[in-house]
Amino acid sequence: MVMIPDKLFDLAFEFKSAKPWKMLHPAQFFAVILSDGKPRFCQVFGGSSGKPALWIHNSEQSVQAYLRMVHSKQVNFYSKVDYLVEQEAYILTFENKAAMAPSELETMQKYLKNYDDIDAVICYVNHKFEEVGGASSGEVFGGSVRDLYPYVGEEWFANVKRAAWNDEKAEGILTGAPDGKRYRYTARQIICPGYVAVTYQEEKS
Repeated sequence: MVMIPDKLFDLAFEFKSAKPWKMLHPAQFFAVILSDGKPRFCQVFGGSSGKPALWIHNSEQSVQAYLRMVHSKQVNFYSKVDYLVEQEAYILTFENKAAMAPSELETMQKYLKNYDDIDAVICYVNHKFEEVGGASSGEVFGGSVRDLYPYVGEEWFANVKRAAWNDEKAEGILTGAPDGKRYRYTARQIICPGYVAVTYQEEKS
């Protein structure tokens, strides 16, 4: 098993937080000069163009192979494979948990446990939350949970971390909300270790 240094995980999360796919289209290549003095040609994917990804082409020939693939009038499975084989590139993507090997999940879990004190960050907000919470997704997306919702409490954090890291379903009661209501919450791991979805349902008295 190849050991992945923590620095690569750090860079991956920085890449995801920066969201460069909001500024760059896959057709916009940029070059990076590495320590060997040779340029590498990069593309950024994400948003409407699919899952977040960074393609790093080792040569101009690899870029040309990619361009031939996307501009070809007739691309079937076999010709696409030929084009991909021509490309000398590293493709770095954010995959769903189901696409990852057990050893990869274990490595990521160990990495995340080194940051046990890190705050939870909101990565997605649905429309129902906007209705109930009274804030737009743009106002809370990427924000710290402790900053936005100081009333959630340490028990909530403990349950959410357990769900995120151990792939367990965690439930509890949230009290102290500004509206004075009690909510039953359920936390489940999604995508990969460290990511969790939390749903709420009002507790009727």
